[in-house]
Amino acid sequence: MPLSKQVYKWGYGDYIGPNKWGLYYPYCNGLRQSPINIIYKTVQHNQRLQPLKLSNFDRIIHGNCTIRNNGKSIDIFIPQTGNVPTLQDYRGEIYQSAGFHFHWGSTNSQGSETWLNNRQYPLEAHVVFWNTRFGDLQTALYESDGLAVIGTLIDASIGKHNPSFDLVIESIQKVKYNGQKQNIKNFSLRSFVAESLSEYFLFNGSLTTPPCTENVLWHVMAGKISISPDQLNAFRNVYTTNSSVGVNSVKLLENFRPLQKLNNRAVYSSFDISKLTGASAGLYRSWLFIFLSTVLMFLTIDVML
Repeated sequence: MPLSKQVYKWGYGDYIGPNKWGLYYPYCNGLRQSPINIIYKTVQHNQRLQPLKLSNFDRIIHGNCTIRNNGKSIDIFIPQTGNVPTLQDYRGEIYQSAGFHFHWGSTNSQGSETWLNNRQYPLEAHVVFWNTRFGDLQTALYESDGLAVIGTLIDASIGKHNPSFDLVIESIQKVKYNGQKQNIKNFSLRSFVAESLSEYFLFNGSLTTPPCTENVLWHVMAGKISISPDQLNAFRNVYTTNSSVGVNSVKLLENFRPLQKLNNRAVYSSFDISKLTGASAGLYRSWLFIFLSTVLMFLTIDVML
């Protein structure tokens, strides 16, 4: 028997996880839900899409932001005064950043919410924006075009340390338990968006957590950010329980929603997708050539013997 909405608190466990969200948040049962698997061969290249227009992203934020462990993710809230970072979408709408958060997994083969061509990454950063036409985040939350997100996938396979993540990693270690928070400043939001702003995917979707409102203009970057395994492990040492639990503390892992159906939605790219599919095909052909050459060499040696 489902819990009452007053008692239910959403999360990622078996009894409170994504398979239960729709019982308490009807939007989660919609037809334009996120995240999705972006399959390259189905993507449509839209030549009208220009490089992302970001303002104040390179600016060092000196004001006090708040980093918080809410038991479901690590959130960084940006003060909504002064030169707040903004995004201008392809229609000219201006979105103001409310902050950013992360989704991760316990292994390097899972963690990101978005999949790129059937591949899931160990970490994903979401920079969340609200449409300034609506005056504030709470109002924009339920408007049909109220929100936008920039999603960037993060990999640790190269193993190179990323100094741009140092401040956040250091702060994460101070908010390891649910409910802990502290001030964080002197960082740039640009560090959490892929380097190339000209290559991204665009589609309509939803928030990936309750209330799952279907009013998000998604921008998923084609490029990735690389961090070291040690930096990645800092996320895996965060707890969904508070500090009073002690030895019964539960780590916050797998805080990503399962893939949702595309349901005939179009996914657009700002660039020629053959750059990616062609590169993949080229790697495959190179691997095949090396494999067949090696087999032929051993067969030749065998005949000679």
